Amino acid sequence: MILYQAFALTLSPKTSKLISNQRSLGNMHKIHFIIFLFGANLFCHNPALPKEPDFEIENIIELKVSEHHNQFELSSTVKFEQVYLSDRSLDSNEHFIGETYYAKLSKLKAVFRDKKVDRDNIVTFDIPNRNSFLSDDKGHVIILPKAIDKGDKFAYSYRLKYIDITFLPAYEIPNLNYLKKFQIIIEHPKAIEVEFEIFFTRDDMNFNIERLDNKKTVLTFDSVAYREPIPYFDFNDYHAVILIHLKENGQAVNPVTIPDFLAWYGKHLDLGSSFENDTILSEIIGSSQTPESKLAAVYDFVRKNIRYISDSRGIGGIIPFQPDTVLVRKYGDCKDVAYLTSSLARAAGLEVFMSLVHSKIKPEMNGTWIGQFNHVVCCLKQDSSLMFFDPNSPYLGFGSMHDHYVGHQTLILDPRNPRLVEIPPSSNDPYINVVVCAHIDSLDQATALITLRGDLFYYVVRAYHEKPVSDQKDIIHSLIGRELTGISLNEFEIIDHDDYSINISARANLKDFIITTPVKKYIPQLPFSVVNGDILKRADDPYPLHIDHLQDINLEINLDAPGYRLEYDTLQLTGEPARYLAQASMLDNTRFNFVYRFTRKDKILYGSAKDNFLRFCREYLENKNGMFGLREGKS
Repeated sequence: MILYQAFALTLSPKTSKLISNQRSLGNMHKIHFIIFLFGANLFCHNPALPKEPDFEIENIIELKVSEHHNQFELSSTVKFEQVYLSDRSLDSNEHFIGETYYAKLSKLKAVFRDKKVDRDNIVTFDIPNRNSFLSDDKGHVIILPKAIDKGDKFAYSYRLKYIDITFLPAYEIPNLNYLKKFQIIIEHPKAIEVEFEIFFTRDDMNFNIERLDNKKTVLTFDSVAYREPIPYFDFNDYHAVILIHLKENGQAVNPVTIPDFLAWYGKHLDLGSSFENDTILSEIIGSSQTPESKLAAVYDFVRKNIRYISDSRGIGGIIPFQPDTVLVRKYGDCKDVAYLTSSLARAAGLEVFMSLVHSKIKPEMNGTWIGQFNHVVCCLKQDSSLMFFDPNSPYLGFGSMHDHYVGHQTLILDPRNPRLVEIPPSSNDPYINVVVCAHIDSLDQATALITLRGDLFYYVVRAYHEKPVSDQKDIIHSLIGRELTGISLNEFEIIDHDDYSINISARANLKDFIITTPVKKYIPQLPFSVVNGDILKRADDPYPLHIDHLQDINLEINLDAPGYRLEYDTLQLTGEPARYLAQASMLDNTRFNFVYRFTRKDKILYGSAKDNFLRFCREYLENKNGMFGLREGKS
């Protein structure tokens, strides 16, 4: 820690922030932070890169597969070279390389202007981590002299020794300013067959595969040009993902199929085991009788009694600790918690399994690999249905899932039927429900009752338990304010909450929302900031839309306006998976009711679903000036 603190003072704010923000994947695995070694560049992705390149870069990864005592071993040498081409590039003098426990790094060398970089300019440190107090992760930063000139060449190389060939990663071809060459060279025994499964994020690219003397296989991409980012697309940072399939006599050497992966994982723990302490199990379940109440009791016990802390040393970064160990320690990371929960549930007679997922959208490929996942949740199998839940969240009630996992592929570790499925939404209730009560003569003194569910509920209730009141109010304001236009909310007060929702009172100001003329009031039909015009830029491309969060918003305005009559119409837009409804009605002689509801519960949109949603967005924007009317005079 002392080394890191001293080092952080030397680095640019960008590098220091990157180091301090590293997170443990005690959740399931730990990636080579930037393994394909564009990796080591902290400057390479810039949405506003000019057409002329700033760098000329080469990445070469040399893999060696060997066999000793009937076991296959894996090592690699990584070579990186870049030439500085522009004035903008000259400030890029820091290069970060991550190291994990399963791929030990050695022989790190760097050359600048054909001279070896001094060891004093290469700093190694333990990765600080807020969730993992025990970790083998390390970072290495190469710091170049400040005076870099155009045309200068910088290169480095290092060696990785993998503890198991299972950890052979999927390599990404980074979307750099200009990638002169990306190459994977695999040296292997004659009996090994090498196949490349390649997922292209956009259009296919030209590449070349050479097979030399049945002992070396080379995959090369030449002259890979930078592609401008497109909005609502999570794959902008790379051109392709390369998954390497190694086989001997038709049998997998590295476990890239789901059955092979599960077989490897199952060597380290019993995926179908049940908790064996009946006394503890009885105390947890208590008087619960139904399967759902038993599982809810297990879930509540685990989330309230096991603190999220990771011991990620060695294989502990991948394989969970035994349930009794976690119970004694009273802490664990996501895989420890999910394994404990599934073990307790199976002891209670329920079919519950660990399920692997990633918090980001990942390419869907035929094969699988460890880096495809970074979190573990649980899956209940009941008849033909599946229910997913996450016992790692202390403030989420049973049956809830974080929105950022919804729609993502998850691998259910069911020994009899392992499979990839998509995680569905866990609730049909609106995530934001706002009820505003106002009088036409005092629009700036309205009141509001806000109910939050889903991830918004989680963020606020966590702040309620962990943050000062001022921070709580800032979080509420930012979460709700991003969804509403023209309606100002402030003076938030948390009223109450349960495990699924939180109720908040607020002061509301509608003066900028309701438009006033001498004889008429106009009430907008589209009060939500749910569609941005830049999404229409995606209408002409064949790629999927990636939208980072689900949306389900309900707004109700009860307006006391004596002496007015309603000129109303209903606005309804549908473009599955999105729906919008705005309608107005008269409650009695003086009160009017305006109800708005927007729902979109898919985050990844392909083909016709994408087309339908973009049509919806276009119609939404075309109607942005639509209004309900209140005219003075009797109905």
